[in-house]
Amino acid sequence: MDRDVTIRFYELRHQDGAGADLGEVMAQINDLGKRDREKEVTGGVTLRLEHLEERNGLLLGDITRVQTENLPGHVTDDANDPLPVDRIGHPAAFCFDPDTYCIALQFDMKIGVGRVCNYFSQFANGTGYAHMPILRQDALARFEHETPTSLSIRVARVRNFQHANMQISDVEEHIEALGALFGAPSVEITVSCKGVDGGINRNRTINTVRRWLGLKEEIDGIRKITGTTIESDEAFNFVKSLLKESETLDLPANDPADGMARRLRHVRAKYELHQHYIRAVTGVA
Repeated sequence: MDRDVTIRFYELRHQDGAGADLGEVMAQINDLGKRDREKEVTGGVTLRLEHLEERNGLLLGDITRVQTENLPGHVTDDANDPLPVDRIGHPAAFCFDPDTYCIALQFDMKIGVGRVCNYFSQFANGTGYAHMPILRQDALARFEHETPTSLSIRVARVRNFQHANMQISDVEEHIEALGALFGAPSVEITVSCKGVDGGINRNRTINTVRRWLGLKEEIDGIRKITGTTIESDEAFNFVKSLLKESETLDLPANDPADGMARRLRHVRAKYELHQHYIRAVTGVA
């Protein structure tokens, strides 16, 4: 069980603007038997909702990645033998706020937010859930109190757009076409504007940045997302300005139930630490 726990924060939304309520979907999954909760998501990964509980309006849960192949050995005094089981689980705790539709998710290389959204969508009668990373408060403040003038994005491996779970816009299609036209390994786009308001519309800048950060979660290839303002010549690196928490926990060596309880308490505490800011960002009073 990994004691180094990193929590990332995302705002989830219905891809088509409406659909099954995610909190209700979680509750429906929780009513199923454990094996019936398992679904294969992108990349051949199998996930299942292991645990769900409600605490003060927040939904706390644990998602298991079920591993059935390439199992590690069982080390005994005499040998390194096959494990006496054919399935092992890798956990990721989460805290979901039904009011803001935001989730604090324990990061795991194979339990990313895109796969988690894909998992819930399979129980939601076709409803798709999109995700947007939440920027740190200082990143938002910079573009609220300063004047954005340019936004630069560098995209390598543009062909990977076709593998993204998020809906691709005309912009991404054009980037992919430009890459193919020139046989370019990467495409870099800088958008600049000095309109009547002195710069790019602030809300549009933030929404664009968050969209590209969401794409970065889905595909390998977005290498840079930076912005500049009138007030500063220094480019602001949005990739490094995401809201997250990292900490080494005192987890038990071989007690999954106790370990889960501690991780749930931790992820809930970290969400509540930022809850006031998250509610302000999402417009929830």
